[in-house]
Amino acid sequence: MALSSVSFAAMSALVRPASAEIHPFEVTFFRVLIGTVAMLPLTRGRPLFPERKRWAYVLRGVVDGSGMLLWFLAITLMPLAEATALNFTAPLFGTLLAIVVLGEVVRVRRWLAIAIGLVGAMVILRPGARELDLPSLLVLGAALASAISRVTVRYLSRTEDADAIVRYHFMLVAPLALVPALFFWRWPNAETMLWILAVAGFGTLGHICVARSYALSETSEVAALDFVQLVAAAALGYVFFAESPDRWTWIGAGLISGAAIYIARREARLRRERAVAQPRPAGVGPPT
Repeated sequence: MALSSVSFAAMSALVRPASAEIHPFEVTFFRVLIGTVAMLPLTRGRPLFPERKRWAYVLRGVVDGSGMLLWFLAITLMPLAEATALNFTAPLFGTLLAIVVLGEVVRVRRWLAIAIGLVGAMVILRPGARELDLPSLLVLGAALASAISRVTVRYLSRTEDADAIVRYHFMLVAPLALVPALFFWRWPNAETMLWILAVAGFGTLGHICVARSYALSETSEVAALDFVQLVAAAALGYVFFAESPDRWTWIGAGLISGAAIYIARREARLRRERAVAQPRPAGVGPPT
């Protein structure tokens, strides 16, 4: 998970030079297209479309493609560390979605964690002291899409191969990303293509690491490492773009990070308790 966090931070930083000559939507399309080509060797002898849980694969493709378009556009318009901090509201959105969509019961402590995380987002946004601008809304939209996508990845990783999750992700997102890119189409030059290749390389590595970490570990065990991305983004923003996050960004990021880590650990603990308490018929092994 730590490697995926650094990879995603590097990918986000590289989107800026890649978008210097072409629109971020084009960068998104080429990034996914290159990822699809890289995954082609893994399709040899395997079906081109998933045979099981197709609805989950399609759902992840649609929401993740939409979130990627929003994210790539947003990080060309606002400081990298601030955007990354706001994007960590995704676990909070995930818990709220579980309540509304799945009817999950949430106790006082998780409600408190959600409230603290939302306060952290407000500290960064500071409504009233500053205008709630379009880039911030784009990041929040991307965070919501990420919440849906990660829940879907966790669901798929219970039975599906990690490589298959990544492979079908790219094959579904590529045609979806092409549609908005066509409205801003401009053929990239050689230098821009090199930047795009770097974006695609780090992004693909990040997705592979996320899928494998969820398949090998509990979410709570790797949740804290996800926030390495914030430190990496701040460092890259400072070194390459002369961006220095203000104290409000760090305070808000700390509140969001703490809330998200608590929620991940709490949900994992409750899952283990339910698994232990659930009666099993004789001869049936422990739940997996």
